[in-house]
Amino acid sequence: MYNIFLDSSVIIAAVFSPSGGARALLKLGEFEFVLLWTSNDALAEIEHNVAKYDQGYVAQVAKLLAVARLSITPPPSATNARRINLHINYAPDAVILAAASEIPADYFVTLDREHVLKNLTLSKAVPFLLGTPGDCLAWYRSQN
Repeated sequence: MYNIFLDSSVIIAAVFSPSGGARALLKLGEFEFVLLWTSNDALAEIEHNVAKYDQGYVAQVAKLLAVARLSITPPPSATNARRINLHINYAPDAVILAAASEIPADYFVTLDREHVLKNLTLSKAVPFLLGTPGDCLAWYRSQN
């Protein structure tokens, strides 16, 4: 079974797009084809950003994540977060990536092109693949 780590951008996309790749990943978790993970830091970002639109979305997020059987990682070690921050230079994302590395994740799914997806140094420093929901779905299909 694969460990798929979802960052906050992917979970938010799943809430607002019921037919997109992010929602398809939640379905894989719901049917127990993969293990889905996120961190408390990512959840805090989600709650902050989604509550700006409508407080009702916070409840929708909670329901979606429960149905998808999303697990929460323990906080990462400070040493690991600092190590990853050397490659990303953005502490909020470094902590989330560090949490993913400690599961360990097989795939880190994000929509963050600026800090994560276009960062070639980062992709060499982490023990998992990085990609969009569509990239992850293509990878998953290629593995099965």
